[in-house]
Amino acid sequence: MASGLFKQNLNDALDASASNTNWVGTCKVALYNSTGVSAWNYNNATGYGATNEISGTGYTAGGASLGSPTLATASGTITYDAADTAWSSSTFSGVRGCLVYDDAVTSPTADAAIVGVDFSSDYAVTSGTFTIQWNASGILTIS
Repeated sequence: MASGLFKQNLNDALDASASNTNWVGTCKVALYNSTGVSAWNYNNATGYGATNEISGTGYTAGGASLGSPTLATASGTITYDAADTAWSSSTFSGVRGCLVYDDAVTSPTADAAIVGVDFSSDYAVTSGTFTIQWNASGILTIS
């Protein structure tokens, strides 16, 4: 599955009647195996979320907090970015992608997915630090 923005989350963010997702609020990053990247949403109605999430030393179910999330606008684009995310003293394998989601929102969708990123290959770490180094152009850009 390709990386991308979740349509429902964007719809909810733009819908004044919904309890909108706060992209710069309490967001988290969860890691998934190759099966997991095909059906993102941390806590969706089908029960997908913890299913196919990786496990291992140094990794807590639900992922890590997204540090310093920001939204910036310039030259006709909106850029969503954050500090790189790292799990130290870790041992785990089979990491194919990650899911950035709003951990605070409860309605209309709890833990609403913001963006899924497919790493295109499996990655592992043994007694070290696993780091997601976000692209210099941001986690996502809308133009």
